Amino acid sequence: GYILDGFPRTVPQAEQLDEITRDRPIDVVLDLDVPRELVLARLSARRVCRDCGTNYVASAGDKGEMICEVCGGDVVQRDDDTPEAIMRRLDLYEEQTEPLIHYYQRHGRLRVIDGTATPDEVFDSLVAAVDENRR
Repeated sequence: GYILDGFPRTVPQAEQLDEITRDRPIDVVLDLDVPRELVLARLSARRVCRDCGTNYVASAGDKGEMICEVCGGDVVQRDDDTPEAIMRRLDLYEEQTEPLIHYYQRHGRLRVIDGTATPDEVFDSLVAAVDENRR
């Protein structure tokens, strides 16, 4: 088997993928459902060490510079994690990728997972959805 993350992104890509995988069709497509405002909050809080790449999450109280606990490097917000960049990505998602939800619903392969649950609950839901849909 295989897992695809972030692909396909458009209905034409999904149609081509269905052609390519005709002999071993995709069993299930998982939609991790998270409200736009929560996506914005989560992504805009991401930080990364400029030197070693260690990931961090900034809290509302983090106004000053952050220093990496691993290597002492500067912890920064990536350019694509600014609220403006995230909003552009979400707009693009709604325009190009969201139609995939309807495409896979029509084909009976879509399972929607509540992405607002705890990480363990989300993981358990993902595993259950895959297990339920094995051919």
